[in-house]
Amino acid sequence: MKKLIIIAGLAGVFTGCATAPYQTVATTQVAAETAVQEYDAWVKSQPTQNLAQNEAVKQAYDRYQAAMLAVADAGQIWQAQYQTNSSVSTAVLQQAVSNANQDLTDLDNLIAAFGVKLQ
Repeated sequence: MKKLIIIAGLAGVFTGCATAPYQTVATTQVAAETAVQEYDAWVKSQPTQNLAQNEAVKQAYDRYQAAMLAVADAGQIWQAQYQTNSSVSTAVLQQAVSNANQDLTDLDNLIAAFGVKLQ
């Protein structure tokens, strides 16, 4: 589901929609925030907290956030260059999206590995 959201956002980028990179970032940000909120609710329901797990989720979320900033930056560069030779900026944008998608998957998998049921 989350992978499709990123791909759908890119469809607008490649057809010239100026705000698509930001829509993509916002849409996938909601997915990441939901996963972290579900983890937080799960942690609060546990009799004790595992600080190592909390730190691992924080680090995974931070990696995801950094990747999404790279998507936004790459989207701005692509938008500025799409009238000219944009093959390099297109490749950079595609790689940034791929990296962010992997970081979101890693975050979800980590949280799910702790026993949290993600929706």
